[in-house]
Amino acid sequence: YGSQRSAAGSDVATSPVGLLPQISVTDSSADQGLVDWLQGLGLDQGSIERFVMEEYCHDDVLNYVTREDLRRLGLRGGVELRVWRAVTQYRKDHRSKGSHTSPHNCNNTEQSDGCGD
Repeated sequence: YGSQRSAAGSDVATSPVGLLPQISVTDSSADQGLVDWLQGLGLDQGSIERFVMEEYCHDDVLNYVTREDLRRLGLRGGVELRVWRAVTQYRKDHRSKGSHTSPHNCNNTEQSDGCGD
């Protein structure tokens, strides 16, 4: 991508037609715990960005997301299945321990992690 001078004399970024701007998974609004977990599952950056764009946080995905929620993200089938299997395994492991423990509390307003902002 390059830049061109506009009529007003300022630089204007140019990009190929039809491409959307890229979102960085290092964006401060992204839940880094979620990004790290998804990377650990082997997800590519594009799939991770779908979670970030929907403003999910780690706790949301592990404890509350449904299979239909994942389908609405438009992930490839294998990626969706990999995430869903990890979510159900997490829930099974934590249900058997008799308590709901979360690795990350999205409702903690004292922590600025971009979740719930």
